[in-house]
This record gives sequence, structure tokens and C-alpha cells, in this order.
Amino acid sequence: MNSSQDWGVFMRIAGQASFLTEDGHTIHAWVHGPENDRVRGAVVIAPALAREEVVSHRSMRLVAARAAQEGWLVIRPSWSGTSESGERPACSDPVEVWHRNLELAYRTARDLVGTELPVHGIGLRIGASVLATSPLPFDKRVLWEPVSGAVYMRQYTGLRRASGLSLPPEVGDGVEIDGAHFTDREAAAIRALPDPRKVTAPGLLPVRETDRTVAKKLYGVAAIYAKASPPAIAALVARLDEPVAPGAPKPADVSGWRPTTTARFHVAEFGVDVDEELLELGPDNLAATYTHPVGRHGTGAGAAVLAPPSADPKDGPTGLWTVQARRLAARGVPALRVDRHHCGDGAGLDEVKDINPYTREGVADIDMGASWLHERTDEPVTGAGLCVGGWLVAMAPPTSAMTTRVVLNNVAWRAGERYYEKLYRDWDVDAVLEQLRTMSDVELNTTWRTRAKELVRRRMPYRAWLSLGRCGIPNVPEVVMEHASRNAEVSFYFGAEDGVFFEQERGEEGLARLTRRGRRIKVAHVPALDHSLQAYAARLTALQIIDAALGLSYYPAEEMATCAA
Repeated sequence: MNSSQDWGVFMRIAGQASFLTEDGHTIHAWVHGPENDRVRGAVVIAPALAREEVVSHRSMRLVAARAAQEGWLVIRPSWSGTSESGERPACSDPVEVWHRNLELAYRTARDLVGTELPVHGIGLRIGASVLATSPLPFDKRVLWEPVSGAVYMRQYTGLRRASGLSLPPEVGDGVEIDGAHFTDREAAAIRALPDPRKVTAPGLLPVRETDRTVAKKLYGVAAIYAKASPPAIAALVARLDEPVAPGAPKPADVSGWRPTTTARFHVAEFGVDVDEELLELGPDNLAATYTHPVGRHGTGAGAAVLAPPSADPKDGPTGLWTVQARRLAARGVPALRVDRHHCGDGAGLDEVKDINPYTREGVADIDMGASWLHERTDEPVTGAGLCVGGWLVAMAPPTSAMTTRVVLNNVAWRAGERYYEKLYRDWDVDAVLEQLRTMSDVELNTTWRTRAKELVRRRMPYRAWLSLGRCGIPNVPEVVMEHASRNAEVSFYFGAEDGVFFEQERGEEGLARLTRRGRRIKVAHVPALDHSLQAYAARLTALQIIDAALGLSYYPAEEMATCAA
């Protein structure tokens, strides 16, 4: 443990982050439990994969919390090669590695609750397949929305082709699904996972939601549309219950458990090990992860804060910021990632869907992380963020430790939060899903109102347009660019669709005005970027852009078009 960290209560319903390590194999997990430290057994969560894991993150966290409230010790790990866990070994069979992850979580649970109390498993989607095929002696295996590997891979490779989105081309080898890339051999191993409902194993309990809207909001939509269902979660956890028999074993006392908050990871790309520390920052103990060169902090190479998109956890766009933090540390650049209030594992247990992430509180959370990092390393800090994370980085105060800022695919150009608060408050998820189902246009209905707005956007004198933007009425890029560049060097990068939006909102006029005033701003269009960094080529490109901002590499000029000021 980090002796300088005041952890307070260890066993929490909301969970505590910990590394699980055995024989050089390390994964990240959240451990949940009742605050009286007395448990009736344990539950191991087998999460979904890739973008489904991100979309379902809130729901699975609430599953763990509900089970903890009911007296269970819960271990909620992330698979190797995803989220916060370590890399999968090169050329490894992913299913074999994930079975090993389950074994590590199972052994941890068994060590804590003893040999007499039950250890159950709950698996979601492809996690249900991994759980069902595990040779471990789980007492019950609750298979939530189970799917075979073949169906899963077919759904996501087909979805990419049929989406109609402007995505970078697929890379020449392997298989892409949202936010993940597998070699042909790795993909074949996943496809070979059977339908969990057809597996012969004791204690299998398949659960398919009769209300398919509940299922869709659980894993099958964009994260902004995801919504947890407390009744479905309560019913799921209730399946673990058994009548209390005479002579049943007494609850186990887990008050001696302590999180493991340091780990060492190997970064195969550079052949270097890095150290990682789990922290809790600020008065509300926001979870944070600090990654740094082994035995060193400040190395003279700078430091980086990585801000996630939307209301996603601190691992960033489908785990990409975890990868980048370790890549940076391997080359001497320490990096910090911090959860925000109401987002990721900083969300309240009563928050069943995303709330507005465009807040001053979120800005303060990221800025707090930058201040902590600067104090720890005595290095200049580069802040980098995607979408909402980019807005948070850009809106940090001029006094922020982030003196260099990298903003990827920002589309929010209002400085205040009132507009976004109303947008998220009034967002009718059910209505949007129905519109999507019927293929009607959600946002681009051509009405007299939208036509009038377009006419105003094109014809209004720019100074009047900017004045309205400062009042938060239209989306005016100069408003955010001006704030971001007051005491920092700022680079904005846009994929194809986001770049068009920047131009439509008269961003180039604002850029020219600010450049004439001596502001240090760069705007570049990078065709390889998709908005959410789900395409493999886009993910590699984002890593290169951040590397270049820290002076670790040179991003080729031919890959981008720089806006003329």
C-alpha cells in the first residue's frame, strides 16, 4: 500500500480499487463489500468486452454495489488488455488469459471468505461465455444477456460496416470491433466461445431481459443513451439467494482486507517496466491512477494528465488512456488519470444514467489532478482530452498547471454549463431510442427553426455572432479557444466530421482573430480520427498526436491539414 494515502474505511459498498497479482500476472479490480465487514460469500463479476464494457460500466458497478448491500463480497475486475488491467502477452489466446483473470479473482475471493461460503459469478454478454466455460468451481453462474463468441464478433464487425459513420479504413490485418483490435488468431479464439446456454456446467442461470429496451440500454447503445435498471439489477442479484439451512456457516469477517495499490507493468512496445499507483484525490476521494518510470518521478521530459470523453471512467476511450499513460511513462513521462464527480467510478450509486459532464466541477477535478501531478513531479504538465475531456482541459483556468493543452474532437464551444445542463436534464433516452429504432432523424430535422439558425450563422456579422456566443446562445469556437489560450499553448485536432462542424460554426474566423493577438493556438484536421476513437487507426493516431505534443515523436505533416490563421 501507499503509506502516504489516508484510505479511511477499506470495505465499501461503492467499491475500492485494488490490483490483484499472482505469479507476475496483474489485473485491476474494484472490491465491494458491506461496511460491517461481514459477508455471506463472494461474487466475481465477468464484464463485457470492448465498447460494451464501457457502456455497461455503470450498470455493472451498480450490480456490484447491490450485491454488497445484500451482504456479498464482490470482486469486479477488468480483463487483461482492457480498461485498467495489464497488457495481454503478445500472441496469447485471449480466452485463456481471461480464464486466468477469473481464476485470480476467484482465488482472491476464496481466500477472503474461506472454504465453506459460496463463491458465485455474474457474467455479462461475452463475459457470460468466459464465465460459463471456466473450469473453476463457482457455486452459481448467472449469465446475463449471454452471447456466443461467433454471434458477438459477427454483430460488431457487421455493425462497423453498416453504421454509415465516417470511419478510418480498417487496418490491413486482424479484426476490429469498437475500441479493440484482435489478430486473426485471437479473433478465432473469441469466435470459438460457445453459447453459454448450451454449456454443460453446474449452477448455470441464464438471464435474458424480457423488456428488450432494458437490455439495449444496458450494453447496446452509445454511452450517452445507456441507462441502468435498478429493478433488473435487484432481480439479477436476488438469483444468488438460497434458503438459510440449519447449521449454515457463519458470515466471514473480511475486516483484514487491504487494497494493493502499487503494481509494475511491462510495456512490450518499448521493452520497459513502469510503476503504477492507485490514489484517492481531493476531499471526496476521487479515484486516480498515477503511472511513472520505475523509481523516478520527474525526469525532465514533462508530465501528462489524460481526460476521458463523455462520462466515461478514467481509462479513457475504451481503455486508450491506460495504454497511453504506460507508453508515456516508459519514455520518462509520468501521467495521471483521475475520475470525475458523477462519472465513471466517481458516480453516485443513485445515478442510473449519464448526467451533464460539462461542468465547472469536472474542470476542477481535472485541474486538481494536474496540480497534484505538478507538485509530485515538478514537471510542466500537458493536458490531453477527447471530446468532453478536451473541453474540460480547454476550460481549465489560466492558473492551471496545464501549460500545454491538446484537445481532440471537441464539439462543445459554449463556456458556461447552463446549456449542457438543460440538454442532459431534458434528454429523453426512451424517446431517442424509439426515434433511432424507427430510423427517424434525431437532431437534423430540417425545420424552419434550424433553417433560420443556419441563415443567422452564415449571414450575421462575426462580432455579433461572437457576442451571442459569449452569452452561451450559439456554439462559437472562439469563446473556448480564447479561454484555453490565455496562459497556455493549445492544439485542437479534428476528424473529418468534427472539422466540418468547426468550420460551420465559424471557427476559422475566431482562430484568425486570436492568432493576430499572439495567442499560441494550432488547429489541424486529421482524417484518421473518428470522433470516439473506436477505429484502430484512429486510436494509433491519437497516441501519436499526444506523443508529439510531449516531444516524444514527430507527427507527419502529411497526415493533417493545418488551418490557416
